Amino acid sequence: MSARSTGIFPREGVNLDNAFEVPYNGSIQAPVTLAHSRTLRVIAVGFNVTGNAVVAIDIGANAGDQVLALDSTTDFTEPVVFHLRGFGRTQDCVVTPFVNTGAITPGRVFVELSDGPAY
Repeated sequence: MSARSTGIFPREGVNLDNAFEVPYNGSIQAPVTLAHSRTLRVIAVGFNVTGNAVVAIDIGANAGDQVLALDSTTDFTEPVVFHLRGFGRTQDCVVTPFVNTGAITPGRVFVELSDGPAY
């Protein structure tokens, strides 16, 4: 049986597909239609943030609708996983670093469809 993804956390049921990796300080167009998906799972791994630095993760967000901000209070000892509703979202997925003081060790951000399309 072949693996469904290039995942590194198969026991936890998290699939880290390279096709839906959002590059650090970059953006992609989602490979699925986010406007019709029910639930999306976003996984951030390998980050470390110190000081007042923040990593903003916008997944299909509309203008000014930030999905998640990783900062120095985030526990990075395990993957940071969160879920969001997909209804009405745009296709843009962006990871943006903001550093006033402090530092960011870049990691990787993945998105997966955890609850199928809604029609």
